[in-house]
Amino acid sequence: MTIDPASTSDTAPSEWVLARALSEPTLSHDTALATLSHAFGETCCARRLLARIDDGARPMFGVAGASLFEQADALADVITNRLGLQVGAGDWHTLLLGHALARREAHPLLLASLGHELARRAGLRSVVARSRDEFCCVLTAGELALPVCFGAAPDGLDISSLRSCCAHELAFTILTVAADHAPAEQAAAARRVRAAMPIDWDLTSWSPPAGFA
Repeated sequence: MTIDPASTSDTAPSEWVLARALSEPTLSHDTALATLSHAFGETCCARRLLARIDDGARPMFGVAGASLFEQADALADVITNRLGLQVGAGDWHTLLLGHALARREAHPLLLASLGHELARRAGLRSVVARSRDEFCCVLTAGELALPVCFGAAPDGLDISSLRSCCAHELAFTILTVAADHAPAEQAAAARRVRAAMPIDWDLTSWSPPAGFA
């Protein structure tokens, strides 16, 4: 049994169901974001959060044939203007999609993942990437690639050290931050769910994101 993203239920999934869903080989970034946001106290169900992403991507339809710079401009416009999101860190809630959309403040990892899903819906090619403590959505076209960072351009972005960040790593990271910074009951739940997830990516290159108090 796994979570159905199309479900309209506002009841948070059980830990067992959540762990199974986040362990699916076909897990996508949008499902990870919506499911975890719903599970950790958000009143908006996963289906409604996915619909918000669908709606947000509509202004980008038709830019797939444009240059990478035009694609990046369209993506940045949706993130900053249509969705009104700005970079925020320090509060673990900024990694929860529902909270970010409501408060207009999101962690760079969430912004990079959301940017990837917006791009994918518009027919663009992209990956979520990380370089040390910096996260970005990388748009690609053939052999060309353009990192899109939200907020102030990071001075320390090392292009040579960029690596992809899969949906399972995204879920693992959010659970780790919740385990370390959420209230006791939610933190304990996050640790149990994380412990039940298989690690099918290189954990040796992973570290928790910086900036959380």
